[in-house]
Amino acid sequence: MNPRIILPLGMVLLLSFLAPGAEAATIDAKSCSYADVSAAYNAASDGDTVAIPAGSCNWTSTLTITKPITLQGAGASSTTLTHNAGNYVPLIKIDPASGKEAEFFRVTGIYFENVIFCPSCGANQYTPDIELVGKATSFRIDNNMFHNGKKAISASGWLNGVIDNNTFADVDLSIYASDDSDYRNLRPTTNSWGRPIQAGATNSDCIFIEANTFTTSDIRIPGNGCRSLNEYIYHANGARTTIRYNTFTSACYSMDALIDAHGRFGCDRGTVLVEMYENTFEAIQLNKWMNLRGGSMVVHDNTLNITEPIVLWNEGEWCHSSYFCDDEWPYMDQIFNSFFWNNYNNGVLMKDIAQHEYNAEGTFDSIVKDRDYFMHAPAATGGKETFGGYPGYSNDYCKASGIARLPAAPETNVSMPCCTGVGTGTCDMTFSSSGPNAYYPYSPYTFPHPLRSEPPVQSCTYTYSAWGVCQSNNTQTRTVISSSPAGCTGTPILTQSCIYTPQNFLPEQYIQAESGQLTSMQTVTSGSDTYIYTDTSYQGSAKFTFDIQQTGQYRMEARVNSNNDSGRNSFYVGLDNEPAQGNNSYTYALPLVNSFAWDDVNKVGNGTALPQFDPMLWYLSQGLHTFTFYGRESNSWFDQIILKRIQVHKSDSNSDGCVSSLELSAFISLWYLDSSNPTIRELIEAIGLWKRGGC
Repeated sequence: MNPRIILPLGMVLLLSFLAPGAEAATIDAKSCSYADVSAAYNAASDGDTVAIPAGSCNWTSTLTITKPITLQGAGASSTTLTHNAGNYVPLIKIDPASGKEAEFFRVTGIYFENVIFCPSCGANQYTPDIELVGKATSFRIDNNMFHNGKKAISASGWLNGVIDNNTFADVDLSIYASDDSDYRNLRPTTNSWGRPIQAGATNSDCIFIEANTFTTSDIRIPGNGCRSLNEYIYHANGARTTIRYNTFTSACYSMDALIDAHGRFGCDRGTVLVEMYENTFEAIQLNKWMNLRGGSMVVHDNTLNITEPIVLWNEGEWCHSSYFCDDEWPYMDQIFNSFFWNNYNNGVLMKDIAQHEYNAEGTFDSIVKDRDYFMHAPAATGGKETFGGYPGYSNDYCKASGIARLPAAPETNVSMPCCTGVGTGTCDMTFSSSGPNAYYPYSPYTFPHPLRSEPPVQSCTYTYSAWGVCQSNNTQTRTVISSSPAGCTGTPILTQSCIYTPQNFLPEQYIQAESGQLTSMQTVTSGSDTYIYTDTSYQGSAKFTFDIQQTGQYRMEARVNSNNDSGRNSFYVGLDNEPAQGNNSYTYALPLVNSFAWDDVNKVGNGTALPQFDPMLWYLSQGLHTFTFYGRESNSWFDQIILKRIQVHKSDSNSDGCVSSLELSAFISLWYLDSSNPTIRELIEAIGLWKRGGC
């Protein structure tokens, strides 16, 4: 019997799961048509890549992506999808399914041609190529080309990810960013205004817009001069972005601003936070670089060639006919904790912000330097603004009975919660000139964004088996039943310390092999079986100590599996101090079976083709006796044992478990005297025991 190592099925499956690439697949769409790409997406699993081949296809329907996959074209110069889907119908919609919000979504390598654009198209104008909604905290949209159309990317929800290395050409509104903050969706502790507002290295709670190119051609409309476009990047409803290392070029642009950040407007809450740095802006016809109406702004190290750089004004002070308005500082969702430094326009350092809008009273108190904004980086002195109630709210909204009600327009006639101390100003944002500025000390977030290098490494969540029994080396083990999500990485905890207490077993008790005192034995769980084996021939042992309370003869049964291999079907078995290890006469030969089966433990002894003792019988006196299974051939699997006492026959006068010739002769004599005691059946049993031998 030649020993050889065969891996258990469970280990083979584990290795195949961990093999490179096993966690994700590439599903190739037959063509770039909507039907073929949709079919490939439906066939994909979490973590897979859906590959769109080169070609040009017209799409009139939306591909809704709810599971975490990569949608990958053959390159923006090779795969073209023409957007002709109609009013408010996006080409691609990313809406993560419940439980998938933190997993990785990606769209890359596609040319989006949006034919839905004209100055008088009405609702059609706001149809995006890509729409993100709901909650998605790990997405990447990269290396695409967006051409024409009213809107390229619409991002509305709790969204954290990166938009990078794309080109936006002649798009009316390239990126629309918003969160979930309006009066009808307050949830003050979970929406954008209720989450921590922190700029800099710790600010991952935003959309990163980096290393993109935004361009507008010199497109002329007869009778109107330059084509009139909206902003490149537009913020509203609790938007949070970091805009960095982009290039903005406008050859013919006659609208208001390149970057817009809404304040509070009707039911819409204002922008929360915008960081913008290391960008280059070039505009031929432009009123403003940034039109900032609300929120916290951190703007530094930008290079501009623009007529009017920045306008700060307070949208929350507007008194629309249908909406309630503030009448004094602080205003709802106004400019606060904002910083501008090291920005150069036409080669000149911007030292202040030149233009402010008046508030309702015609004064300049709505936005004030060194209170609401600073012309330097966050510093160790200078103070900051903090919120007393719900972030962004002002006391004007918290008057009667702690409830503010927006009048007039039915859709805005809703109640808003307020903080305590109504009428005392405790709901208001306040400014303290003592202490450091907000965000001090400031340093930017990691660049490039970590999502750009590779799909995020997700830690596994493991489901384990129960802990095994404590072994003699004071450790116990368990196995991994499953792990999630697909493609995750991690190190499962499979061992822990324990205090080993030797166990004494009893006859007639089914005993798991792993419950013994193990030395250099492997423990494996496969399906419902947990078994032991040695992975090195002639190594390892498993000891089982029995408390024998009745003297007599005993035999043992074992549940074993040789996998029908004569090279892996034996142990040495010894009792107490017997020199069994390495002694072939103490070999227990397992049956050749291909599944676990019960078998009488035998002893080869002087046998050759067959064991000499089968079953092996042991005479055990009262007290403790230890059976030891020593490793002989590797990968002989051992699952359970049971020790059974042999019942003494009437003919066994000395209770030694066997019938000698003298004992059989005496038993026959008794039968001659009285054939009813012993019976003929008992006589036949005695003859059988005598034939078995062993005395």
